[in-house]
Amino acid sequence: MFLYPAFGSFLIGWAKPVPVTRENFLHPRRDDILVSVAGPAANLLLFTIALGCLCLLTRLGIFDQGAQAIVLEFLTFFLLLNFFLAVFNMLPIPPLDGSWVMKALLPGRLSYEYSRLDRYGFILIYVLLVTGLLKVFFTPAYMLLGGILKAVGLGEGS
Repeated sequence: MFLYPAFGSFLIGWAKPVPVTRENFLHPRRDDILVSVAGPAANLLLFTIALGCLCLLTRLGIFDQGAQAIVLEFLTFFLLLNFFLAVFNMLPIPPLDGSWVMKALLPGRLSYEYSRLDRYGFILIYVLLVTGLLKVFFTPAYMLLGGILKAVGLGEGS
């Protein structure tokens, strides 16, 4: 699931959950966290690669105007997609990765009570999307992204 701010719309349902056999973990809490953050970490790695490519290509200026515009547009979309997928997936709402991290961090009884929300996760996500409340979670992410882009010379005012 992804909210792409430039289009003002969202796509739902292309992600498939990865089957995990938690009984095979040697250190269940730690290993559950590691498995849960693997996807968002991969998104952040791809974000970093796209950011590096954008910085390099804008400074080198090796393309003609048309080709450069297409490549920069693609890298910008790729950068935004991966950044916001990482942020979105780390929200502590079932079935997102952040909920698995939250379950692993909470003590036993609280973790059990929190896991009872699993059946309502998709409903909560839809409510947040439809009401626009999901923007509350993304406001700090927009600010962080703006700071990162400004720090590397790609943001407004740089």
